[in-house]
Amino acid sequence: MDKIQIRGLRSLTDTGIVELKPINIVVGANSSGKSTFLRSFPLLRQSIEKRTRGPILWNGDLVDFESFRTAVHNADLSDKIENEVEFKFKFDVRIGKRVFGGNYDAVKLAAGITVSQGKSNNVCYTKKYNLSLFGDHEINFHMNEDGKILKVESNYLKWDLAEATFKSQTVETDSLLPIFEYPNRNYYYHTDGTENTASAKLFVMIRDKITLISGSSSKNKMEWMTSRITSGLINNEEKLKLLSSLNSTKKWAKTMSSWTIKNRDFNMLASLVDFFIVIKNSAIINSELNSELRGVRYIAPLRTSTERYYRYQDLNIDELDHHGGNLGMFIANISRSWRKKLDEWTLDNFDFIIKEKITTGHISINLEHSDTGVSDNIADMGFGFSQVLPIIVQLWAVSSGYEKNYKKSISNKILVAIEQPELHLHPKMQGLLAVIFTKAVSLAEENKIELKLIVETHSPSLLSKFGDLIAMEELDQDNISVALFEQDRKTRSSNISYSSYSDEGELLQWPTGFFSY
Repeated sequence: MDKIQIRGLRSLTDTGIVELKPINIVVGANSSGKSTFLRSFPLLRQSIEKRTRGPILWNGDLVDFESFRTAVHNADLSDKIENEVEFKFKFDVRIGKRVFGGNYDAVKLAAGITVSQGKSNNVCYTKKYNLSLFGDHEINFHMNEDGKILKVESNYLKWDLAEATFKSQTVETDSLLPIFEYPNRNYYYHTDGTENTASAKLFVMIRDKITLISGSSSKNKMEWMTSRITSGLINNEEKLKLLSSLNSTKKWAKTMSSWTIKNRDFNMLASLVDFFIVIKNSAIINSELNSELRGVRYIAPLRTSTERYYRYQDLNIDELDHHGGNLGMFIANISRSWRKKLDEWTLDNFDFIIKEKITTGHISINLEHSDTGVSDNIADMGFGFSQVLPIIVQLWAVSSGYEKNYKKSISNKILVAIEQPELHLHPKMQGLLAVIFTKAVSLAEENKIELKLIVETHSPSLLSKFGDLIAMEELDQDNISVALFEQDRKTRSSNISYSSYSDEGELLQWPTGFFSY
């Protein structure tokens, strides 16, 4: 996921397009909207992992927004004003087979859903589904609460389907984005036009237009040409090139030689093709986004206090709990070969290694210091260590490839949302977190993992240390973003401004007095 935009969620009336860099620092006063932004990511993850009545699971295992009524901006549904929450994402998808060969090709796609209040106070539904293809073709699907497509519109076409009965979304576990139907696995698609699906109707419309342009009487040839142009998502330049390469009649060749990508008839045909492909591949688009959202990890602000002893259970723990409550079991599950890598990580960065001891039914966690070799139970080392250790272990687990090795369902794209990592840490150790975040991103890159960190903080030490790392050329200034959230108390709306670092590590465009007291 390269970019995200959120509208109408609590104080986030409109975040604008937020570009996600490897390290994203979120700062601001209390109640400024920064926590709402950060928690949107675990909100989206929990929404794809449970069977839900609507697209968003507002109250789940990770975060609790209570309901649509309390999550929507101002939470006032008593009048007739439309209250909506909108999420937009930009991410990679692989739709269909390439026209020239059988390999899948990644396409950058922007997709968004607009969620509205259902008839029941506790239910929301997808009112609009937006897709942006290649940055210049906008497609909007308008739906009602029953899942019927009411209207489809784009830059060039408008298709009114108010009387149609096409279902827009199947209610199943992984359906954040609407699923219109499931794709046909055959290389070429054929239909006799009797199927009551939007893609079948569109295929016939495309075939009829191609037939009219070519003047051919060969139905099989027209079916074949239609299948070729609808076999994969390509931009208009590639569409025109493909159409021109298809041998048909002299009339077809003459028309193709006169068309440009600005030709009105060509754009109408190209729009129909895009309609068909995104409808036919809606399950794949949803699946690609779900794959990225399964890679979201969330570390809550108040981590569970580290216990002197953890109860041992014979379970396979492959993910750390967002409160760190299963830290003992998670560490105990790490194999010997991976433990060696974890020891190297903690030794290089914190000068200690983690030692666990399993006795009858219990696990104790000790930290062994490199300089003395002395081992202490973590419960005796102060509250700060209990707060930072889950962060250290979680970052190692995702950036080293440990989680990816054991969880085949996630992609190589991981996003870790961390709230207030500096809690109960002294200033020097707060600054050390910046080193850990930077090294985690580098380690992930070495393992071909695309790691993004979103960190909410109040720590000047952390921000200052990032500047030091840039000045020492240990961190590229283009790999970090600093977003300042401020709320207008009258409108209860958050405004986001951005700061950046110079190549000398100086924090630029920073509001005067932010760190004053």
